[in-house]
Parts: sequence; structure tokens; C-alpha cells
Amino acid sequence: MDVNEIRTILYGVMQKMIPQEERLKKLWQNGRSLPLTGEQWGFDGIHLTYLFLEVENVFQIKISPKFVTNYQFNTIDSIVNIVAHYLPVTNRKEAAK
Repeated sequence: MDVNEIRTILYGVMQKMIPQEERLKKLWQNGRSLPLTGEQWGFDGIHLTYLFLEVENVFQIKISPKFVTNYQFNTIDSIVNIVAHYLPVTNRKEAAK
């Protein structure tokens, strides 16, 4: 699986959480490196928990608690990197973007 596939699948997960398509598109284009708990995304602990469980389920991975306790599960880009950590990624350099 390549990083673009991870992003596409993650976008689908985010559509469940942010059903307003235009808002999600804008956030996705301009806010992938912004904290999900920040003003733009507006997630709270419940949203992050749901997202965490949904990412584990959709990608069939078990994410180590260290990624949560070190605040690494807090941006779209970092979530892509976490998923890439667990899956064979064909263009790993792309995950850093």
C-alpha cells in the first residue's frame, strides 16, 4: 500500500466524522499538519478516541499506546505516518510529506 492509498482511505474515515464535504476538503488541503484538537479541526477526546479505533479497524492494525501518549496521534500527517509504520508502504519517503 502506498502513502496516497493510506491518505485516501483515511479521508474516507474522516468523511464519517466531518460530513460537510466542503469543510473537510478545505481542512484536508490546508490543515493536515494542524492538531486535530486545535481550533480548525475542533476534535475533542471523544472524537480522537473514535478516530483511533476506526483507524485501527479500517487498516487492521494495533497502534501502540506510545503514539498516543507522545501526542503523535494528533494530526492527519502523523496518523498517516503511524499507519505507514505498521503497513508495508511502497513509497515511505512520501509519508514524511
